[in-house]
Amino acid sequence: MFEDILRPILGLMPIVEGLSGKPYLYYFWSSIAIMLFVIKFVFSRTRKRHLLKEARKKKGLYHMKWDTFEKFSAQYFRELGYKVHEFGGNQADGGIDLIITRKKEKVAVQVKHYSPKNKVAVNIVREMLGVFNSGKESMKLTGVMIITSSTFTKPAIEFAEQNNITIIDGHQIIKKIG
Repeated sequence: MFEDILRPILGLMPIVEGLSGKPYLYYFWSSIAIMLFVIKFVFSRTRKRHLLKEARKKKGLYHMKWDTFEKFSAQYFRELGYKVHEFGGNQADGGIDLIITRKKEKVAVQVKHYSPKNKVAVNIVREMLGVFNSGKESMKLTGVMIITSSTFTKPAIEFAEQNNITIIDGHQIIKKIG
């Protein structure tokens, strides 16, 4: 039974049996692989939670690098109960860094890591409206959102309100994570 559980997970049985013919090596390497998986999982979760603690402690998000802020944003949404699919990174992402889903919601998120003096302008919010309109049918989006480490200009806030675009600034994030 133990063998039946591990065989599909690891796929190592034929390799180990072919090399040695000794099934105890299979159990040994299977145990090692499972331990490594658990360690990776624990470190990954610990690292993500560390990002949230770090943001709370420093009372600001500007100290993070842009890619760290993207990972932080993904974890922020996970903590709010969303499932998160990360795009972003160094490649062209079409204005979508994250797709977050919860129940019947499916929201495209753009992450903007700006310094405190650099506010998100209305043109960024307009672009997200275009992303929503172009992806509404094909991606089955129910909304779009912009999250930033900084704040938004007044015209950006007004445009977002008029077009039902959710915007989250750095102050809201810090307040939410306490």
